[in-house]
Amino acid sequence: MRPTFLTPFARGMKVLDEDFEHSIRFIQSAVIRLADIINALLKLSRAGRVEYQVESVAVDEVVARIVESMHSEAERRGVTIQVESLPAVEGDQLAIEQVFANLLDNALKYSDPNRPGKIVVGVLDDEPATNLRTFFVRDNGLGLPEQGRDKVFKAFERFHGNIAPGEGMGLAIVKRIVNRHGGEIRLESSPGEGCIFYVSLPLAPLVVPVDTSFREPTSTSH
Repeated sequence: MRPTFLTPFARGMKVLDEDFEHSIRFIQSAVIRLADIINALLKLSRAGRVEYQVESVAVDEVVARIVESMHSEAERRGVTIQVESLPAVEGDQLAIEQVFANLLDNALKYSDPNRPGKIVVGVLDDEPATNLRTFFVRDNGLGLPEQGRDKVFKAFERFHGNIAPGEGMGLAIVKRIVNRHGGEIRLESSPGEGCIFYVSLPLAPLVVPVDTSFREPTSTSH
């Protein structure tokens, strides 16, 4: 029986057939990844452009709802969440809820699996008399290196990316929301010691500007 010789074209087709399924999976993964990035950019854009409905927001009630929704996950991870007495502020309730939900979710996701986790939500009492109150979300999780303290608020910047999925947009959106309320957000952290996020929000209504620096792309027909 004579050996079968394949032409270069036939060999190429054979390789394509063998790799076809793998190639399709790779393309699908790339498309999903691109869609996730686009959706993340759109969320960041909307956080700067949506019209806020400014009202008195009971922060203690907002945080209580978030903590209740995280109860099962916190229990599974062995994390306790302590909420101190929190004052009301003026702002958009859904936006402020998004701020605390993101901070608490991060604190839970990046808890240290080697020790019991603890998250505390409170407010600073020794502040000068201003129109802002500073809240904090403190955890004893994995923490961040010093060089990550500023980068963490930038889009697509991620630390501990092997622990939780995501696009690195959550804190960028939080910063945009807080800034639009006339407030500030900052971070203190050390590796292995956890993070403390400080969020300043207004006690009385402020003029909330619409951010036009980032717009969603518009489609054009040719």
